[in-house]
Amino acid sequence: MTDTTTDGRAPLSRYAQMAWHTDGPHTITTITGSLEVDEGMPLRERLWALVEQGSGDLVLDMSGVDFLDSTCLGALVSTVKKVRPQPGRAVRVIPSDRVRKVLRLTSLTKIFPVHETMNEALCAAASNPVGEHLHPADTILFGEREFTPIGPYISIHLRMREGAAALNTVRDGGGRIGPVLICHDHNLVQALLTPGSADTLRGLPAVVATTDNTTDCGPHRRPPTWAVPRRGEMAAARTDADALHAALTGPAPTTGRAR
Repeated sequence: MTDTTTDGRAPLSRYAQMAWHTDGPHTITTITGSLEVDEGMPLRERLWALVEQGSGDLVLDMSGVDFLDSTCLGALVSTVKKVRPQPGRAVRVIPSDRVRKVLRLTSLTKIFPVHETMNEALCAAASNPVGEHLHPADTILFGEREFTPIGPYISIHLRMREGAAALNTVRDGGGRIGPVLICHDHNLVQALLTPGSADTLRGLPAVVATTDNTTDCGPHRRPPTWAVPRRGEMAAARTDADALHAALTGPAPTTGRAR
């Protein structure tokens, strides 16, 4: 596998360069120059390596690309296919005029989220876990607004993909999920549970921490996103703990009604 450290740069050829660095869980990759047939293989290898080493979105700054050959276009498409089986991840493009024209002519804007600026791309990447990881049923998505949960409660901190999958399973099975915090900087979801229902979850492999009456998980560069129950469902800080336990450790539950 091509070696890519957290931050680095490498020539794709005499005519094209590539540099990358991380922003939270996301990887920002800047590609410049002319992407012709000879650049296709090294481009694919480096993009695949970045996907394998990262956990968030891959943001491609191609505003400095003046030519895009079909071989390199194929390398971009293959990278999307590599990311697609991983829920909540996307390959985002900030195109030059030339790249934008190619993507439009080939209808590939349907699979590449296209952005005008880096800030726009990172904002979209930051909200992606809500849209892609957590099903929005029965919730209001507050985005980056403040939300203060009412105690007493236990916050169960789970790794993003495993935790979101478990919450989706409970919700899809009919269970109600209470307030959920999505932490973009630490790649976590936090499910807020009543103290009694949290006891069965503390030792699960996907759980990285628990906190009492606080959602603090360390310093943040970007505000977390909240997904909370609709008005009248705030008692759904009660989650069916048995169903959530089953989702994380065994077969998906067929029912999961809130207690």
